[in-house]
Amino acid sequence: MQKKNKNLYSIILVAALVVIAAGMLLFMKLTRKPGSTLIITENGQVVLEKELKKGEMIKIDSEDDGYNIFEVIETEEESGFGLRCIESNCPEQVCIMKGIVTLSDDPIVCLPHKVIAKLSYEYED
Repeated sequence: MQKKNKNLYSIILVAALVVIAAGMLLFMKLTRKPGSTLIITENGQVVLEKELKKGEMIKIDSEDDGYNIFEVIETEEESGFGLRCIESNCPEQVCIMKGIVTLSDDPIVCLPHKVIAKLSYEYED
């Protein structure tokens, strides 16, 4: 009988945690403003931080004579923005193969050039 109660309490606890996490994610999604910012870092230092404009192309020249070209595109997402790397002279082209990113926790990373590009959203108070 005691084991049944412990299992029931464990199930209730896990269900409550799932509901809380889902609520937090929903709150963050609903309070996100449409205005987005692009943040690009190289070697851990911010080299560019700017408001996004659809159709904009941004070229980042690296210290090692490398470069990455990013394009801001229109998407069906709530923010209306997406980012992709369309050209790079790195050997493996992983940054290009990443495709379109629309989430702030999904950066585009180019390891050979030590460049990270990510979107940042503002949230309403």
